[in-house]
Amino acid sequence: MAHKHNPAQPAVLAEITRTVMTTREASQALGYAESTMRHWACNGGGPIEPHRMGTGTRLRWKTDDIRRLAGLEPLAAEQTRARAEVGRAALERTSAIERDLAKASELLARVMTTLRGQSSPAA
Repeated sequence: MAHKHNPAQPAVLAEITRTVMTTREASQALGYAESTMRHWACNGGGPIEPHRMGTGTRLRWKTDDIRRLAGLEPLAAEQTRARAEVGRAALERTSAIERDLAKASELLARVMTTLRGQSSPAA
């Protein structure tokens, strides 16, 4: 049985920097319906196979497999590592911002407590 296929969408693949993709992302990138991708996963016979995560119900597709099937070059290992490093750096910055925000919240709480204590009527 032939599967309905729309042209591959390289622009979708250009946005994916992870090493694996969801079924939705893979189907959009390749131009296949999500149900076609799930059919490949369940019944085999597709040009690529997914990885099963967790209890086996969540599917993830290798980005390089999707890129090859779409007629694109796989991401170079260096590009993947560089993108991962950028992600780690962003995560570290986010963590630092969260720590600063927590400190600011604590300081604000102390100031509010002090101000409440000063505005209490004298007995």
